[in-house]
Amino acid sequence: MSGRRTRAFTIVEVLATLLLLALGLAAVIGLLLFALRLNARSVAAASAMATAWTALHDHRPGGRDPFAGDPAWQATVLSGARGSDAYQVLVAGYLNGYYVRRVETAVAADRIDAGSRVVSVRVDVYDAEDGGPVAALDGRLLRRDP
Repeated sequence: MSGRRTRAFTIVEVLATLLLLALGLAAVIGLLLFALRLNARSVAAASAMATAWTALHDHRPGGRDPFAGDPAWQATVLSGARGSDAYQVLVAGYLNGYYVRRVETAVAADRIDAGSRVVSVRVDVYDAEDGGPVAALDGRLLRRDP
């Protein structure tokens, strides 16, 4: 052997490098978990908004008639009489896994002719019947009288 000394890393340098690598890896894993939670939340919000859009435009989603006694999608006349010049009807129930409340309001001034009118509709989508709000949508629709 010629007496040349080989250079190597000390144990402290190796441990410091491993510590930095572990911290970086922990940060990357934390960001990935945050991104997964954010993605799940945005998918749920998009699904709730699609459910609100469906309930806004179709008071009988999937052919379920709220006035026929369907326990999952029930109607309650809040004021007036259905088909009269002025009324307010609440339809509530579960749709696509969300609890949906749809309020349709008609006033005499919005009547177009004897068989049609413009109605205001408000849809609120909740996590559950007593849960927090997830989405809400307002709109005005052309409605033909039944």
